[in-house]
Amino acid sequence: MFRVASSTVESIAVTEGPGANGNGTIEAGELGNVVVNVGNNGLVAANGNVALQSPTSGISVLNGAVALGSVPRLGTASHAATPLTFAVLPGAGPAAQLSVLVAGDGRTTQQTVGVDLR
Repeated sequence: MFRVASSTVESIAVTEGPGANGNGTIEAGELGNVVVNVGNNGLVAANGNVALQSPTSGISVLNGAVALGSVPRLGTASHAATPLTFAVLPGAGPAAQLSVLVAGDGRTTQQTVGVDLR
């Protein structure tokens, strides 16, 4: 059974996207990448999906969903080759909230990540 409790979200990495200035901070006019590493604590392999949303004004989600495919039993999966992406629009505030949703085995969990935009 694929368990998608918050304890199975192994990690969430938020990094500058293509064309950014490389200073480690995602700023207005830049793109950001989000990669989630998901663990399957179940005893059988199961399909999983990851989605990205943002309630923050000035954040536009570009690639908001990706399928993980089959996550092996007692294993992990990542979508590093196809990151979720967002754009920081001009006039965005100094920080943003990103909501990561992980779904599998009929369950969905949400985790919020704060991102410094300065």
